[in-house]
Amino acid sequence: MATHPFHLSFAVDDLERARRFYGDVLECPIQHQDERSVEFGFFGHVIVARLADGAPAPRSGDGADPLWSFGVGLDDGRWEALIATVSRAGNGLAAPPVIGRDRLVLRDPAGNTLEFTLRRGRSAPAAANDEALGMTIDPAAIGATLTAVTMGIDAFERSRPRGTSLLDGEGLVPIYMGTDIIPARRYASWDEAQDDLAALDSSVGRIPEGPRAVFLRGMLTSLKVAVRLFAGASPSFEEKVRDLVGAPTGPVDPAVIEDIRGRLDSLLRRQGAVRGDLGERIKAWEEGRFVDPGRLEATFAELLAEARARTDARIIDTGGYEMALNPVRDVPFTARCNFNQGQMDLNVDQRFTRSALKHLVCHEVHPGHVTQLLYTRAEVDAGRSDPDALLCTANAVTGCVQEGIGDQAVQLIDWIEDEDDEIHLELRRLRSAAQTSAAWHLMVDGWAADRVAGYLRRTAFGQEAWIQGRLRMAAHPFRGPFISSYWAGNESVRRVRERVSAGQRSSFMAYLYGRVHSPESLEMFSPATP
Repeated sequence: MATHPFHLSFAVDDLERARRFYGDVLECPIQHQDERSVEFGFFGHVIVARLADGAPAPRSGDGADPLWSFGVGLDDGRWEALIATVSRAGNGLAAPPVIGRDRLVLRDPAGNTLEFTLRRGRSAPAAANDEALGMTIDPAAIGATLTAVTMGIDAFERSRPRGTSLLDGEGLVPIYMGTDIIPARRYASWDEAQDDLAALDSSVGRIPEGPRAVFLRGMLTSLKVAVRLFAGASPSFEEKVRDLVGAPTGPVDPAVIEDIRGRLDSLLRRQGAVRGDLGERIKAWEEGRFVDPGRLEATFAELLAEARARTDARIIDTGGYEMALNPVRDVPFTARCNFNQGQMDLNVDQRFTRSALKHLVCHEVHPGHVTQLLYTRAEVDAGRSDPDALLCTANAVTGCVQEGIGDQAVQLIDWIEDEDDEIHLELRRLRSAAQTSAAWHLMVDGWAADRVAGYLRRTAFGQEAWIQGRLRMAAHPFRGPFISSYWAGNESVRRVRERVSAGQRSSFMAYLYGRVHSPESLEMFSPATP
């Protein structure tokens, strides 16, 4: 027990509410109780909530603050566990907590103030409720801290004046569903964020080896590179692909690309398309199937309705979530999930076959990005997933699996209807591989932009708007390496999906959607994975 434990009595107006707050929320063990008081073990100390008639928390002369105010300093492990416990309490708290970089302030139901501080890097004496608060490192506690730190990095990056940050308007985490669950840490410098990441490194090192530890190590490595970039450093493109994105470095093996082209050739010949070279036949195939611009919105709505129904039946009830089509021009992307506005942005400088539009609906909405957001929030709310599952859209190592789910989305809901769908999926895979190689040739091998554009035309047969968009994205100092996330993520999700049996499907979906992953941790899936 603590070497110098204190004993404190304080007033409350409702013993049952005090029992729930200190016993259930803070997980302080009850040591003694009677009709007028409850004694709790409080991190090696003893506190006694005593029933008082009238206002239990006398206030200072100006009425602003209660006089009952107390707290303790906690070491890293207890601090992380407490943050996780408070985060899970959510709306069960009498007032929203104030969570700073190393300070937590709570109000109990009677209005008394509790203040906890982080004793960074210091050990603490054994406490009476160490077991309840998990002095062995609790991955959920680390997840809560990781989420608060990541969102603090996001907030600090967004606070910089327009035109001076790498991700103006987008942020490190473009879509975050946990504002009401895990508040962001507050940072005044990048050094503070780096200190917190270093502290997390120490905690993660004590987690037993397995998918969770593998993911957390990868995520921390990714965030460290992100903070360096935000602070003005210039890591190499290779380092960003490897450590920020978590993808393999280098271009895709040309033999793999040729194998995909061979499958496309066979599929087109099966449809009777034999005249001309492969590029000419793909162009003719696409032009013969482009959706009329006047039918684009109606086709989108039809595809979305079917995608939602299949997702509801196979993955999760999406609650009838709707999304409108929002045509845009002169953007470097093909489509984007604009979740907060309820829109799927679609680059109409390009033309789309029905199969291509189906792929984008599935990628951006159901069962792709929107479904992943809804699924992770539901799992965190139910206590089945650690809080960092809410970081599934982060521009970090999580992005690979996010994009992999999107690119495998049609297969995840068993929606390959015909040979046109088969052709498009191979074509999509070809373009994903080619754009990964193109970015490497541009940023590492020193190819001129015109040469890279020619490579994409010859190899992937992309429309000119797509080619120019890929060049713009590849050259961006932060977004550029994330071109690799599509190929790496698709291949990772595909490999696991293809080895999952029908009987393992349910556990695979929970693993894929309910957690957040790097490609490495995803491929550690087995039905027995805890």
